[in-house]
This record gives sequence, structure tokens and C-alpha cells, in this order.
Amino acid sequence: MPVPYENTRNSVTSPPSWYAKLKPYDVIGMDEMAALVSISNPTYSADLVSQVTTLFFDTVWAQLLEGKFVTLEGIMSLKLTARGNLPLATSTPSTDGVDVAVSASTPVRNAIRNTIQFTALPVTEKVPNIEYQEDTGSEITDYIVDGGTLLLTGQDIAFTQTNSDEGMFAYNTLEEHGEKSTNVAWNKASRVIATPILAADASANEYQIQIRTRYTESGSLRTGTYRNYIRSPLTVTIAGDYPLNCLNGV
Repeated sequence: MPVPYENTRNSVTSPPSWYAKLKPYDVIGMDEMAALVSISNPTYSADLVSQVTTLFFDTVWAQLLEGKFVTLEGIMSLKLTARGNLPLATSTPSTDGVDVAVSASTPVRNAIRNTIQFTALPVTEKVPNIEYQEDTGSEITDYIVDGGTLLLTGQDIAFTQTNSDEGMFAYNTLEEHGEKSTNVAWNKASRVIATPILAADASANEYQIQIRTRYTESGSLRTGTYRNYIRSPLTVTIAGDYPLNCLNGV
């Protein structure tokens, strides 16, 4: 099966370049691997393969802790490394910086390079993704009152408020451009809290919420729209005396 990949722009090179990110289809663990070995070699049960493999790597870890370089000929090599700067030549390395370096053998790398095939993933543009909206006063979703505050959660929804075309915008079914919120209490990649500016037209009570942002200083403007319309209370005046002649609803 071809290995999926997507190309990502390298923003630190000039002229611009791209690098490939390989994206695995799935993740498999010890039980799945043991089952695959057993299918190819029915003499050995999956339980036996799993037990022997666990014992084998327990022995590998023990040998590493004795300061040995472990070589599994034709497969891989393993060794301990220690990262981090030390204040003195006589200082002891920190255990927090200890890691295990694993290197595939040359035959393994060559075999994979000679047989691998690639398939390109569809190109997707990074845009603000608003997954959830709530009126913080009432804790009701898809709802807002005039002067109320909205909680938005999602992915990549932070913006630069000082840029006039970035921010949280609310526009109703009667408008095309929307109004930018000027009161932003929280502005992070996964959470925004802000007070929308609602239309002065009393007959409008359905709104859509947008986040408009850029991900680099000179990048293009990206827009993400919350999937549902949100509603504000609507007052309807009928014949009669106030306040009995006013009906509120959403």
C-alpha cells in the first residue's frame, strides 16, 4: 500500500522550498504485530510471539542500562544518549535528558527505499475551525444576547486584533460584511472569548460568527465560519399596552 504524504512549505528558506511529511494510515501495537507474525507463521501463537518479544526487549533495555551499545544485526542498533548543557566539566548529566537513539541498519533502509511507493494527500488550506459556540451568560449554545459574551473553541482560531481585517465578526442575514468585535477577553489558538457587535436592526436576530486571521505576517487572510446560525432574543410589538404588548423569543 502506498505511503501517504503531504508537502509543507519551509518558511525559513529563500527561495521558498517544500518538504514532505509522511502520514501513516494507522498505528499498530504489540498485539497487532504478534497476530500478523502468527498468521505468517502458524506454528507460533500470537500470545507466544508477544511474550517472547516482550522478554527480548526487556533484555535489550537491561543491556542499555549496563552501558552497552546494542546491535541487532541487519535490523537496527540502539544506544543511550544524554542531552542538555552542563554547568561544569565535572557535572553529572541529568536523567531528564537521557534518551534512546534507534538507528535502522543500512540493509533495512535500502530495502525500504527500493520498495516504497507514495500517494499524495489532497492539499488542504489551513483555516480557522470553530467547533463550538456558547453564550457565557446563559451557557446556551447557538445563542447570544445583545452585549453578551461568546465563547468559541476550535483549532487555529487566534487572530491579531490590531489588524483591522482580523478578528471575530458577527453578521446577520441582512448584512454582507459583519461587525468586528472590539472587546476581546481571550484570544488563543483553541479558545476565543469576545463580545460581538450585533446589528442595530431590531428585526434581525440570526447571525453567523466568523474568525478572520493570518498565520504569518504577510500571509493571506483566512476565514472560518461557525457552522450554525446563532440567535438573539427578538422583541415583537403587538396591539395593547406596554409591557403586555411585547413578546420576546428566539
